[in-house]
Amino acid sequence: MESTQNSDRVATTGELLGAAWQSVIKNFWQLLGLYIFPILVIALIVFLVAMVLVLMGGADYLFAFVTSYVTTSMLLGILLAVVIGLFGMYLQAISQVGMLKLLADNNQSKMSFKDRVKSARSHAWSYVAVTIMMSLLALVTIGIPAIIVFGVVGASLFNTADPGIPSPVTVVPLLLIVLAIAAYVFVHYGNALIVNAIEGKHGKDAFKRSKALVKGRAWAVFGRMTAIFVIIMVIAMVLNVAIPIVLGIPLDSPSDSVIQGQMLVEQTTSQEWVLFLLELLTNIFATLFIFSYGYHLYASLAKSRPAETTVPATA
Repeated sequence: MESTQNSDRVATTGELLGAAWQSVIKNFWQLLGLYIFPILVIALIVFLVAMVLVLMGGADYLFAFVTSYVTTSMLLGILLAVVIGLFGMYLQAISQVGMLKLLADNNQSKMSFKDRVKSARSHAWSYVAVTIMMSLLALVTIGIPAIIVFGVVGASLFNTADPGIPSPVTVVPLLLIVLAIAAYVFVHYGNALIVNAIEGKHGKDAFKRSKALVKGRAWAVFGRMTAIFVIIMVIAMVLNVAIPIVLGIPLDSPSDSVIQGQMLVEQTTSQEWVLFLLELLTNIFATLFIFSYGYHLYASLAKSRPAETTVPATA
């Protein structure tokens, strides 16, 4: 019989990296399609609305239509922003739920892209609700304290002569406390969205399940999470230096310069276009890889503490 210690084992960083790589390579095109789905939908809607308004009254009418509500109706502007924000979150939920379910079955169901979007739509609003709860939790426990602490740090750096303002040294413990709280929230509740998408747990039940998965293994989870971000950051730094050198582009390219508040417009060379495309593809692949890594970490945790839903787990 497997011991409790072995049953609670969390997959190593190497195992998670291998599983994430295999998942992304095998399901890359569907993952990519789901990832860019919200961008394409919003771009299409904006284009169609703009075309209708231009046909109704030309470009001047379009500009007047957009600016009139911003300047004359604050309440309507806020409501419009809320509606647009919720719609964007809904599309993002479809994208992420679809990707998580794709990773969960490793495309064994052979579902088409259309069917995956349709399946994700039925669960999207529940995912949005957990996303909002997660955002509020982060705001209360991390965001507001961080703003206060960094405000005190800024004041202490620029007003050293004022005896009423603490020195930067005395603020360090407060900063460490904020970082510790952020790490605790991230580690214990970071799986709530995956739990919602895969196990179907709603609201606070998703957060309870996330915390239960991590209980007794928080340091292992923290180490796995830290490892992937350090690895990705190091790779990104190397590529940011290596790719321009290979393409023969100066690292201090003037195309990024700012002169008197306006971007310096220069003729873009073919090498710079290649660099742009490579950076774009690298960023997309890194995002999909981190997303897949996060799923497999969750699957490893859920393997020893299964819920009602059976989850394919990383070895």
